[in-house]
Amino acid sequence: MTCPACGAAAVRAVYRDRWPTGFEKRIHRCGACGLAFVAPMPTAAALAALYDDRRYFAREAPGEIGYAHYDPPLRWFCDLLDQLERLGARGSLLDVGPATGAFLRLAQQRGFQVSGIEPSEWAAQQARAAGLNVRAGLFEDLAPAEAPACFDVVAMSHVIEHFRAPDAVLAECARLLRPGGVLVIWTINYAAPMWRDPKRTYGSEGREHLFYFTPESLRRMVARAGLVVRRCFTQPCPTPRGWAAAERFQGRVPAAGKLAGRWFTWIYQGILRSAFRPLRWSDLILLASKR
Repeated sequence: MTCPACGAAAVRAVYRDRWPTGFEKRIHRCGACGLAFVAPMPTAAALAALYDDRRYFAREAPGEIGYAHYDPPLRWFCDLLDQLERLGARGSLLDVGPATGAFLRLAQQRGFQVSGIEPSEWAAQQARAAGLNVRAGLFEDLAPAEAPACFDVVAMSHVIEHFRAPDAVLAECARLLRPGGVLVIWTINYAAPMWRDPKRTYGSEGREHLFYFTPESLRRMVARAGLVVRRCFTQPCPTPRGWAAAERFQGRVPAAGKLAGRWFTWIYQGILRSAFRPLRWSDLILLASKR
């Protein structure tokens, strides 16, 4: 077995877990670039069943976190759009896995012609209800029908770690980009100190993930797809549980209202950033361009 990112043979098994569906998830890690990945992979049908479950995106009980509630602060999306514009990105933008469309809405407000491909029919319906052009289906199935060099930007926010073959997905992204077009990837930085515990990393927190990237492994995989890495940096994670805590606070103190909940969240985030330094590097963002 060789590493999908760098091709090294220095790969060893590091963890085992079992999904509720019965699939035994075996994690292997590359000693050269730090990439961890599942082998063998679950079937496409098993993954489709996971992402078509509304509970994956929406909270079914107070305090639960679903991906629709997982959107980073909008200012972070705005910062990301600022960086795209500094690289000269304009025109058509494809969001791969947009969920309910938070990033697409902001990009549309900036003047981009936006569209998305979303594996969850429920999430795609929510995005379409907001007036966004989002198709339901797998990127691997729908993208090949697109003409080459038809997008100026391809974006993936917390998506690449879910693909069974991210190297093939990156090659397809490169095909879809026009010359000078920009690929932006936002994922979890599994080189951060907060991910040193294998049970937390591969079990409870990242159970549905198939790949666990480090800055080095992501740079190498993107470069192997023929793209030029322009920027690769880390930043704090959004800590969505802080928002859930704020909601619980509002529920217990009704008179506090929304404003108090916001203050609670801001204080919570500030404490995490200052007191728990490992969180400062827990998200990874890469921007690459096509020659």
